[in-house]
Amino acid sequence: MLVNEHIQFHEEHRQLLKAQVLLYDATQKLAQAFVQSQTDTNAKFAELAAAQKHTDENLAALINVVDSVVRRLPAQ
Repeated sequence: MLVNEHIQFHEEHRQLLKAQVLLYDATQKLAQAFVQSQTDTNAKFAELAAAQKHTDENLAALINVVDSVVRRLPAQ
């Protein structure tokens, strides 16, 4: 009976170690996916900031053109 219990304990211990390795691997993959996601998000924010700057510059130019046209109109 003691031998059977030891065999069962050994098998359960082996399964626990296997589960631990699988959990560690899954955690590592999740961490890598998170880091990649953050990198992608940071790149998208940089693109968005550049696009916003370009839009701001174009809007400022348009405002200047409209302002100069309006100022040249005769007063009514």
